Amino acid sequence: MEKSVAVLPFTNLSGDPDQEYFSNGMMEEILDRLFKIGDLKVISRTSSMHYKNSDKPIKEIARELGVASIVEGSVRRAGNNVRIAVQLIDAGNDVHLWSEIYSGDLTELSSIFVIQSEVAQSVARELKAVISPEERRIIEKAPTKDLGAFEDFLKGRFYLYKFTANDSEIAIKYFESAILKDPEYAPAYANIGLSWGVLAQMGYKSMDEVGPKVQESMMKACLLYTSDAADEEDSVDLGGRRII
Repeated sequence: MEKSVAVLPFTNLSGDPDQEYFSNGMMEEILDRLFKIGDLKVISRTSSMHYKNSDKPIKEIARELGVASIVEGSVRRAGNNVRIAVQLIDAGNDVHLWSEIYSGDLTELSSIFVIQSEVAQSVARELKAVISPEERRIIEKAPTKDLGAFEDFLKGRFYLYKFTANDSEIAIKYFESAILKDPEYAPAYANIGLSWGVLAQMGYKSMDEVGPKVQESMMKACLLYTSDAADEEDSVDLGGRRII
């Protein structure tokens, strides 16, 4: 249980309810990177989101989720300036194991992905979790270089997780917009497939109708993920430089 963690919903300190998608998105992106570390037990987003705005003590939340540690955070955004505060808490004795405050500029999107990667690796380090070279490569990879595509992706997931027919269709539109801006954005394709699947699973659409759309989107995502991995394997490291 020592290497187990839950990431609680980040608090939106922007003073703008319309930025909720962004604070949720930062939490989800960090959570996604933690999921990629096989040596960690990480609680799902669905379970963690039950504690959004909860006033329960950390120890009680950790006991209910069956984890030894909790990640809390907050996001403040003003225009393209972002401030992210994150802390890792040992739930057994309510002691802070690690905390950090990051500042970034969304016009330099790579810095936001670096922050997300650093948080995940810092949490793993404090919990003595081993990260393989392949896991580190995946965690550190920037999924897109296009800010507009990233914003659309976060908005898409915000609506997807509302799990209604109308919101799922709004989510698909955002994911499609992200792909128009970055046709190589694999997670956007995967989430289009997921959105169609949600519509069928909840009875809003028939599987006969959405099945081909799910398959097409997931296949495209898999091809992009596979191509990325192959490109990385084909590169050669010379003196600290990656040569393709």
